Amino acid sequence: MKTFAAIDVGSYEMMLKIFEVSEKKGLREIDSLRHSLDLGTGSYATGSISSEKVDELCRILTRFSDVMKSYKIDDYKAYGTSAIRETRDSAVVLDQVERRTGIKIDILSNSEQRFLDYKSVAAKQDDFLKIIEKPAAIVDVGGGSIQISLFDNDKLVSTQNMRLGVLRIRESLSRMDVKSGRVAEAIKEYAAFQLEAFRKMYVRDIKVETAIIVDDYISALVDRNASPDGGRRYVSVEDLDGFIYRVSSESVYEASKKLKITEEGLVMTFISSVIVRQICEIMKAERLWVPGVSLCDGIAYEYAEKTKVLKIRHDFTEDILACARTVSRRYMGSEAMEDAIDRTSVAIFNTMKKIHKLGSRERTLLRIAAILNDCGYYISMQNRSECAYDIIMSTEMIGLSHSERVIIANTVKYNHAQLKPNEMDYYPEFMNMQDYLLMMKLTAILRVAETVCRTPEKALDVSFRLKDEELLITYGDEQSTSIEKGLMKDRSSLMKEVFGVTAVVRKTL
Repeated sequence: MKTFAAIDVGSYEMMLKIFEVSEKKGLREIDSLRHSLDLGTGSYATGSISSEKVDELCRILTRFSDVMKSYKIDDYKAYGTSAIRETRDSAVVLDQVERRTGIKIDILSNSEQRFLDYKSVAAKQDDFLKIIEKPAAIVDVGGGSIQISLFDNDKLVSTQNMRLGVLRIRESLSRMDVKSGRVAEAIKEYAAFQLEAFRKMYVRDIKVETAIIVDDYISALVDRNASPDGGRRYVSVEDLDGFIYRVSSESVYEASKKLKITEEGLVMTFISSVIVRQICEIMKAERLWVPGVSLCDGIAYEYAEKTKVLKIRHDFTEDILACARTVSRRYMGSEAMEDAIDRTSVAIFNTMKKIHKLGSRERTLLRIAAILNDCGYYISMQNRSECAYDIIMSTEMIGLSHSERVIIANTVKYNHAQLKPNEMDYYPEFMNMQDYLLMMKLTAILRVAETVCRTPEKALDVSFRLKDEELLITYGDEQSTSIEKGLMKDRSSLMKEVFGVTAVVRKTL
């Protein structure tokens, strides 16, 4: 058994959770601490965190550190989210925090943060797997933004982020002259444009049966009424309407006193409730499931997953690939061609394992690049490399870090464009040398795979074998290989440069 600590440095609240992790009992939460600390308002408005807030942050983390020592934890992970992510001097802040508290905080990209939130929901395995058998959506409400992830037939089909976070809306409302009785209408008007665009592009005729709510606001309200065994965590749309009406018809002081919530907490819960209600309306959802999970649960779940303590019943890698396929469909990609290049890329990757020494995560990045290989054609037939790069860099895919998205975007770009020897000099702000070398390896494999798949049908009758310093690509007797042989010499030059392997096309003897 191990003891693990998860720390979430959020935009409005900090949380520490201590878990026992074992193969027999899985994850078991044994303690938790919360502290309110509004880092987001200053960060979103000015791009900086005041020295007073940094001091308070260090005081709270020092207390967290003392608690962790008392439990003699084996390992910990601390993450900062949007408030720190959007701070101009985040590196300085994090360095100061580590020196003063001994706690190292890593910054999550939005897609990484939402993926961990998603995993925290998936940790409720039986309930979650049952719900996503039918159309469902995870509505992840944060301080800076919200993320809506749509599921259909047990698959993640789309995920989108909108800058409609609770703190961001509260800050915007504070600059408006809104009468107390019109706050709900003002929030709806503020969010209407983005939510309507989301409805037209992604929801269309989908009727979501259950909206899964992940937030710090509605969840806290439901926690007060949940039974000790965790029951009564389903909320109807009518219940949400009743809460919104009650708060709208009373003063904040009166409503907070009756509901036993701080006035600040009530305002945040109200904003979250109005936004969630709008989302339920556009998705036609009639009920909400509020599992009461947090980012800390997702952090612990990922730790248990990596240490192989938990037996995972849901395929998260397939979710990332499903998102990539949705992006490909959006840009009119050929399903037959992307499947052929995906399958061929994996075959080459597996054949060359002893040479490239890459792992399963790198194989997933290669597969995403293969799936998105032709997305640039949607904008320009002549300049597809640059267009593909821009599309991928502008499209957030849940579960990918920013650096991984850069690797994929450049892999697709340089599959179609010439890779100069000193190309690294042109991307110092995006790629370090390790990422650059990985991108070259993936590009070398993708170039050969695409050349093999001049037509999807040919890719069905081809095999690969590594012999000495040659990758032997063998087609069936009935296949003509003159085009592939002609193109391969040029297209495989990067493979020779990177791996020292020559790709050779031949027929079955």
